[in-house]
This record gives sequence, structure tokens and C-alpha cells, in this order.
Amino acid sequence: MSVGYERADVSQPAAIEAMFASVLAGSGQVGLLVNKAGIQHVPPVDDFPVAKRDAIMAINLSAAFHTVHHVLPGMKSQRWGRILNIASAHALLASPYDSVYEGAQHGIAGLTRTGALEVAEAGVTANAIRPGYVWPPAGRTADPRNRPCTRNLRTAGDQ
Repeated sequence: MSVGYERADVSQPAAIEAMFASVLAGSGQVGLLVNKAGIQHVPPVDDFPVAKRDAIMAINLSAAFHTVHHVLPGMKSQRWGRILNIASAHALLASPYDSVYEGAQHGIAGLTRTGALEVAEAGVTANAIRPGYVWPPAGRTADPRNRPCTRNLRTAGDQ
């Protein structure tokens, strides 16, 4: 297996297309695609700048769609491929001030589930990983029940 690296501004569909043109010209196929790109901004919905919303959706969700779109024809024709989308714990949870980020993460979960159903008979798998939280020292409290995200996890699990 050969591994390569191409730099691209994944907020731009044309840059993603050029990246895959270069990759496919070099290797002729893609057998494994790992998607993870993300930015975050956390104002309340009514104060959210539209340009920032568009950037978050382009990078966090649309980029994954475009990359999958470019690799699926080759994966289906070779009857094998693996797509791994790295989402977030927020793909199934909600927190205040995370409306756009969480919308994108929910979209990654939906894109992955739907894509998996569409390509299963072609020998291609699609999965999403939703890593848990990392607690940097500055974010730790003595009682983990007082951490906002822990409260969300407990609440989501009880529903």
C-alpha cells in the first residue's frame, strides 16, 4: 500500500477536486479514505455570523461529502474500499452554543450511515468514529458531574 499526502483547502470544492485528480494520477486508486477536518465557533444562534457558519459547514461537513464523492466510483469499481469519517461526541449530543458545529457533526453521522447503506453490496464500508472528550488540566473540576459535557453525556444516555 502506498501512502500519500496532498495539501488542499477543503473549504473549496475545486481544491478537493484538484487534490483527488493529483492523487488518482499518481496512484490510480484510493482504497482508504479518512476524513477529519474541523473548525469551531461558539456564539448563540442569534449572534452567529453567517460567514462563520458557512465556513464551519464547508470544512466540517461538505468537505467530507466531496471527498467521499470523489473516491466512491473507484472503490465501487474495484469492489473494495474503506471510508472512515472521524466525527465528534457531538454527532449525537447537544450543548449550548454549538448549533452549527453540532449540525455539521450530525451531518457527518448521517452521511456515514447513508453512505454505508448505499455501498455495502459493492464491498465498500463506511464507518464513523466519535471520540470522547479530552479534559485538559484547565478544564478539570473536582467533581466530574459538574463538567458541562459530562452532564450532557449522562442526560443523553438517560433518554
